[in-house]
Amino acid sequence: MQSQTAPTRLLRIATVLDRIPMSRTEWYRRINKGTAPEPVRLSVHSVAWREADIDAFIAALTPAKI
Repeated sequence: MQSQTAPTRLLRIATVLDRIPMSRTEWYRRINKGTAPEPVRLSVHSVAWREADIDAFIAALTPAKI
């Protein structure tokens, strides 16, 4: 019997920024610094983020870190 796991949702930048109160520039700045999750490359011109990575990032934030 195979266990069923929920499929991983991939979130595009607009959805990520709807959930995290910061600008696109600040988001990419944090990715470059290594303090935000790396995106998953979908194609040459398209990236997305795993929803679980974004949820973990949000959970780790405190009001002073936003």
